[in-house]
Amino acid sequence: MAAGTPEKQLREEVTCSICLDYFEDPVTTNCGHNFCRACLRDGLEKNPLCPQCRAALKPRQFKPNRKLANMVEIIRKIEEGKNTKLCKGDQEPCKLFCKDDQVLICVICNLSKEHRDHHVVPVQEAAQEYKGKIEAQIQALEKKRENILHREQAEDEKKQKYLSQVGVEKLNIRCVFKQMQKFLKENERRWLAQLGDLEREVEKTWKENVASLSDESFRLNMLISDMERKRQQPDSKFLQVRLETEMDPTLLL
Repeated sequence: MAAGTPEKQLREEVTCSICLDYFEDPVTTNCGHNFCRACLRDGLEKNPLCPQCRAALKPRQFKPNRKLANMVEIIRKIEEGKNTKLCKGDQEPCKLFCKDDQVLICVICNLSKEHRDHHVVPVQEAAQEYKGKIEAQIQALEKKRENILHREQAEDEKKQKYLSQVGVEKLNIRCVFKQMQKFLKENERRWLAQLGDLEREVEKTWKENVASLSDESFRLNMLISDMERKRQQPDSKFLQVRLETEMDPTLLL
């Protein structure tokens, strides 16, 4: 693999392998490796070994690396210079910001008639001011987001509460209907049993009445036949039989 550009190699030399950013207050360990002091201190709380070679670290032997810190500062200035916008008219670095016109300007533009009476501040100051405003907006948005999260949590808790209540009501309804079904079933059996008894009683009474009526019908048929027979007798005989019949009280039953 081809080596990177000298500039890239230089950036790698001044980059902490823990935070992957340029060194901040770099120190050299007893095993010869460089790290940010804060990164190394935070890492020691979890693991007292060098992140690169795994050697045991001795915090008292950490040495500030001033040369490396200076290299970082030089790299930052080089990059800052590359990222600095040049004035279109004067081709000078735009190190100032005109708050009236909201534009980047150079030192020469600041002395010109166009910006002479304007409110002009260094780029860093303007950037910090607007970053502060953005930070305030971010905090406000985060607060709103946190409020929404709390409301979502409250809605979830409310839902769980309602679902729990619904579950209890469902159990209660099932219990009530089960009891009602039991009650109705028992009453159904009781009423059907009573109706069955009544049905049998009606059948028995009917049979008894039919038998009694049948006997009565048979007796009347016999009596009618006997009276028809007597009616066919001669008059004198008939009259004699009539008197006997009228005197017989059983004929009236």
